[in-house]
Amino acid sequence: MVKSGERMNTPTITLPGEDYQRVKDGEITCVIRPASQKLYLSVYDWIPIVFQGTDDNVMVEIEDINFTMFKNLNLNTALKCGFNSVNECKRDLVEKSPTLDNASRLYIYSFFVVGVSEKIVGA
Repeated sequence: MVKSGERMNTPTITLPGEDYQRVKDGEITCVIRPASQKLYLSVYDWIPIVFQGTDDNVMVEIEDINFTMFKNLNLNTALKCGFNSVNECKRDLVEKSPTLDNASRLYIYSFFVVGVSEKIVGA
C-alpha cells in the first residue's frame, strides 16, 4: 500500500537491446522473474519494456501472470521468452540470480505489444 506522500514506482522490464525486434514482432511474449524481482502488476496493466543500449522501447499489456518452480520450467515457456531451450533459459536466470535453485519460485509475465517508440535516425 502506498502511504500518503510516497510515489508509487512504475515497474519497467529491461531486456537486452538485441531483443527489441523480436519483442516488437511478437516473437518474445513473456519474461520470467525470480520471486526476489517480482513485478507488482495485474492482468491488463500496461508497462514499458526498455532495451539496454538503445533509445527504443515498447509498451506492452500484461495478459497473464503465472508462476512455476525453477525445476518445472518447460520448453514452451522458454521459447516464448526468447530462448532456444530450457537449459539456455535456466542458465540465463542463474547468471542474473545466482541463488536460484530447483525449489525457487519464478513469476512468468505474458504480454502483447500495444505501442512502439523508436529513435528515428535521419538518412
